[in-house]
Amino acid sequence: MRAVLVLGLLAGCAGAAPVDPATTPAGTARCEPMADHLLALLRPAGAEPAASGAIRAAFRDRCVADGWTLDAERCFTALAAIDHADRCATLLTIAQRDGFQQAIEAALK
Repeated sequence: MRAVLVLGLLAGCAGAAPVDPATTPAGTARCEPMADHLLALLRPAGAEPAASGAIRAAFRDRCVADGWTLDAERCFTALAAIDHADRCATLLTIAQRDGFQQAIEAALK
């Protein structure tokens, strides 16, 4: 009986496996603030609000839909200047980079 109780306690404490930030998608809750941050780094003075909204949506939507990883989201969120974004882009797959590029091009039309 005591062994069953100990096993039950151990099973209850097991919890979920640790999250691997290199493979775990960031999700909407983390992509939203990242998109705001990137837009703030990019926003030219006097930019048209509609264009800014479309660019922000492109960042957010591609991050969520393409499953950008926690590592990529954290890298983009930590950028102090947009000039350093190329180091974060290496954390995206080619398909993710292509999808993002197409979304930005569409947002700027």
